[in-house]
Amino acid sequence: MKLGLKQRRQRKQLSLPPNLIKPLATSFFLTLVMFLFSFIYLSKAQPELPIFYTLDSTRGPLMKKWWLLLLPVIALGFNFINFSLVLKLKSQLENLLLRLFVMASLFINVIMLIALLRIIYITW
Repeated sequence: MKLGLKQRRQRKQLSLPPNLIKPLATSFFLTLVMFLFSFIYLSKAQPELPIFYTLDSTRGPLMKKWWLLLLPVIALGFNFINFSLVLKLKSQLENLLLRLFVMASLFINVIMLIALLRIIYITW
């Protein structure tokens, strides 16, 4: 009987408001898409890629193609940190602030995905 109560308490602690679940799930989905694009492109990629490419300097440093996985790993790290912070701060902050925090996380993941797609497009 006590074990069942403990499991219910844990479920309540992990529950989030419905308006936060969709952006967090979208953020994790974008990270998964980034990993898929990276792994698919790694088999076809050149040995060296311009990972730190900028428009004003086309002669940026070339890195090994495995550095392409850096962007999805950073995005995954952002997701886990933001998810743990939202769980930790959900009782202390208002819902609007949490939503802004989650939307900023989603925006960062979209920027990372665009950067990854740009690198893939440049080197295709």
